[in-house]
Amino acid sequence: MGTIKRISLEERECISNLISQGKGVRQIARELKRSPSSISTELRRFKMGKLEYKAFSAQEHASLMKRQAGRKKKIHQGIIPVLQILMNEKRFSPEQTSQFLKRQYPNFKDLHISHETIYQFIYSSGMSLKLRRKKKTRRKRGGYSQRNLRIPNRLSISQRPIEVISRQLPGHWEGDLIIGKNNQSAIGTLVERKSRYVMIVWTEGKRDSQTVLNAFANHLETLPAHMKLSLTYDNGMEAYRHEDFTKRCGMPVYFADPGCPWQRGSNENTNGLIREFLPKGTDLSSYTPTELRRLENLLNERPRKVLNFASPQEIFQEMTKPKNLPG
Repeated sequence: MGTIKRISLEERECISNLISQGKGVRQIARELKRSPSSISTELRRFKMGKLEYKAFSAQEHASLMKRQAGRKKKIHQGIIPVLQILMNEKRFSPEQTSQFLKRQYPNFKDLHISHETIYQFIYSSGMSLKLRRKKKTRRKRGGYSQRNLRIPNRLSISQRPIEVISRQLPGHWEGDLIIGKNNQSAIGTLVERKSRYVMIVWTEGKRDSQTVLNAFANHLETLPAHMKLSLTYDNGMEAYRHEDFTKRCGMPVYFADPGCPWQRGSNENTNGLIREFLPKGTDLSSYTPTELRRLENLLNERPRKVLNFASPQEIFQEMTKPKNLPG
């Protein structure tokens, strides 16, 4: 297929004359041996309001558009400190940075830059803005000695209500442990499915079922009732006391099928984001609750594409507000 020839000034003059004669789009197209859609697009693009189509005005407008199309927006030097805070300290991706600036500063057009512009700036300038690592495939856990035990009265993920899958209602959570160096330490993660809000749970570096039960329950039991509807968990034996957890928090616990981490996709994705800060081989027992809370805030304040670039914190705060009473 050949390239489409641009409409010339001579053709635009012809279009202008034919319009003055009262010719329609299809008649003009036949005269110029163009498709009706090309003529329609030309008239729609270069006719200003109710003003008549003018050949020279259309030509100037087309030339301007062509020049602007080949011109890449440069990053103003004053924006660089803002980019360094968002990308180096808060660890935003270029796309999250771009959308955050547009949402946060709608009236400051100099701050409105595309993620592609940010990428090009990094590569061309050598500026030390950090690009987030790509998520690595998560390997199966190893070295835990309770494999032969079975979780009692285990509720399968297939028994979850349809409302959990649809993400229409808040209050449905996914949970897991992230394991540290030599399988000797751990932290817990809880992700709310609708908002993608994450709680990073300090377990004193331990992973026994009683410690995990207490740590998870402490984080969730203070939430309003409509935010405690269910928990979907991995098959780790730290969930052995899930029935005690349900009695304490009022939340049924559903278990994903073995070897199917995608059934808890929000949690798996969040664990991957946390691994950017706490890579495999890290001794997780050395981190304090304050340090984990700081990391939690970084993740919850990030704009997320899946949330139309709102942050999990914004969505979560809205969901946890007391419901308005009628009248």
